[in-house]
Amino acid sequence: MSLFKKIALVGGFGDLGKHVTAAILAEGDRFDLTLITRKSGQIQAPAGAKVIELDDYSDSDELIEALTGQDVLMSFHNTAAAPGGMFPRSSSSSRST
Repeated sequence: MSLFKKIALVGGFGDLGKHVTAAILAEGDRFDLTLITRKSGQIQAPAGAKVIELDDYSDSDELIEALTGQDVLMSFHNTAAAPGGMFPRSSSSSRST
């Protein structure tokens, strides 16, 4: 028996994420899979998965709603592909070299 049941996966339609999605779905009813993606209107939910399309990954209210009730979050999100990235840094953050 698994310690978790509900998996949220960001980037589940990408080059790597699609393979992880397929592997989780191959487990049958063992997991409840929710795929979180950017809104495009062209996403087809694979059989056995729920899809949540977000306007913007930086909208914390949308993320909280999408992740509420999930046991695990897996991210295969390509931050280079999204304006601002998934978790944009504030303008006051600094990076040491």
